Amino acid sequence: MFQVNLAGTDELKFESLPDAKAQYLETILNFYRQKNLYKIFHIYGWMRPEPLVQWFNCFGASFHETLLSNLSFHSAYPANLNNLTRPSKTDFSNLQLEDKCYLIFIGTEGDAGNWNFGFQAGAWLSSSRGQVPLAWGWNLHLLSECKFVARYYYETATQNDGFIGVTTPLGYAFPDLWQNDVWQNAVQSSSELISLFDIKDFYAYKHYANGLYSIYYRGKFISNSFDFAKLGQFNSLIGSDVVFLFDPLLQTQTAYTNYGGILFNHVNDGTYYGDVSDLQATANKILSTLKSKQRPFFYLAGYQRLRQDDFTNRTSPSNSDISLPKLIQLINYLKNDPEIGNKIEILTPEKFSYLLRKKLNSQKNENNILQLTNFNLKQNYPNPFNPETEISFSVGNFSEVEFRLYNSIGQFIGIPLKGFFVAGEYSFKLNLSYLAAGTYFLTMTGENYSKTIKMILLK
Repeated sequence: MFQVNLAGTDELKFESLPDAKAQYLETILNFYRQKNLYKIFHIYGWMRPEPLVQWFNCFGASFHETLLSNLSFHSAYPANLNNLTRPSKTDFSNLQLEDKCYLIFIGTEGDAGNWNFGFQAGAWLSSSRGQVPLAWGWNLHLLSECKFVARYYYETATQNDGFIGVTTPLGYAFPDLWQNDVWQNAVQSSSELISLFDIKDFYAYKHYANGLYSIYYRGKFISNSFDFAKLGQFNSLIGSDVVFLFDPLLQTQTAYTNYGGILFNHVNDGTYYGDVSDLQATANKILSTLKSKQRPFFYLAGYQRLRQDDFTNRTSPSNSDISLPKLIQLINYLKNDPEIGNKIEILTPEKFSYLLRKKLNSQKNENNILQLTNFNLKQNYPNPFNPETEISFSVGNFSEVEFRLYNSIGQFIGIPLKGFFVAGEYSFKLNLSYLAAGTYFLTMTGENYSKTIKMILLK
């Protein structure tokens, strides 16, 4: 076992990890890569700044947040994982789409061992569990190592306890960063875990880094957005159904099928670690969105960290944490709305996935991305700005697109964004808080296309 306990700070700035520590980790990562030729290897522990998990992936690794010193204790208990079944995984073949808003709530921290083995901070032990449908996030690799914990979850689950993997079957990792030498093993190992646990839906996200959307760190390219084409290819190969996604380059509450597999994105709409301290206000925000949508409509209503029932007087939980009794109260607010309350149905991920796929199959001739004929980079807005501005651009056909940032005298600063995109319109927010006030130039290059815009940063 490779346990990481070297770290920088909680800031998302890579330079907070001292160079000496980075060099030490890099030496070990290269060693493990040579020892595990053509195979994914696993790292356990805690990483700060957290976006450096992507750096690990570039060496062929997967990461697992495990603060528990007794991880080996959990893995020591024998248990049989054959024929795992759960009540939420049932036959939906007779289920029909209705004139409804279909909602899902996802419990976060499924990638973290302390949450898996702490029974979701005690939420799993709540007497309220099972009263409303919910997606419980799990790290499938950790459950495969700690079999008795996995068996316990399956044997105690109710029909409303849906299961979802976070962030991949192999743990906290990003398939678009695994190189060709380990790709086949990653696909095979992921497929085996999907078959073992019968979980085909996942939640994936990346963390921001250094104020830029992408950066080269010690020779490795790290981005805050996925390479959607490669992510879609991976999902298709391992046989996943739906991958829920938090990515700033895609439209929120939207399903995409043109990358391979199904990517369902929700971003920057208050549903990712949203403030749930005022449940009525949260319900009103959700309702205002639902009332403007054509049904059937699918909505990821909350990606929240679950806590035990009595966490109110503790200092550690944040305003984005929620207990099951509070979640039930929130759902009651939604369903009691006189206008559309009777049109709202809360689903497990298994049922949500089935109905979403049913809808997409009936609309497979439609395209979720506007097909364009031209590449175009629009002027940033606002401009001047301090310190954040929005960059909007369009892509004419499937192509690699790169953005480069320069200062007023033409010196290269960095690459805010780089990746492959299908035809469509995109936008991302560029934060330059780490730079001095002044004039900067942003250049976008694509297939036979190049354009530069002038931006003014005020401070």
